[in-house]
Amino acid sequence: MAVRDRRHSEPAQGKKSDRKCALSSADGYDDKRYTKVHLAHRMARVPEPLTSPTILKGCTPFRRTLAASLALAVSLLASPRAQAADPDPWFGRDKAMHFSVSFALAGDGYAGAAGASKRTSVRLVAGAGIAFSAGIAKEVCDRSSGGDASWRDLTWDAVGTATGTLVAWLVDRYLF
Repeated sequence: MAVRDRRHSEPAQGKKSDRKCALSSADGYDDKRYTKVHLAHRMARVPEPLTSPTILKGCTPFRRTLAASLALAVSLLASPRAQAADPDPWFGRDKAMHFSVSFALAGDGYAGAAGASKRTSVRLVAGAGIAFSAGIAKEVCDRSSGGDASWRDLTWDAVGTATGTLVAWLVDRYLF
């Protein structure tokens, strides 16, 4: 039994795999633009979006509206919320100041202790102690003067202290 092509009245020629897809030009397919490979790709089972006309085909307008509303609600719930400007950002200008001052004080404390002791542990403790004590004193001063003491500021003080102490130790070890 010969299989008929919907576009033409004559039977399709060749094996089943050689035939063109049986889509009519009324479906929007033109033989000149779509080859067998293009049509096979288009007919592959690819998941379609929830609001696709082919998925909602045959649905009532109420169901289409409901499906579109649900898709919108899910996308809005999944999106990140807008937040007010953070009064104490992690990477603000004052955090750079905390890091820089702690870095400098740690290096200076290490260098100052180098004149008093030849032991590296004493130099490290002196540099870190001076820098971190200054950071804690600044936060206590902020708290007592009616300002806001910040754990983020203290964190940047600790990072600056550790970095300054490490750089001072590396300079002492490899350059002197």
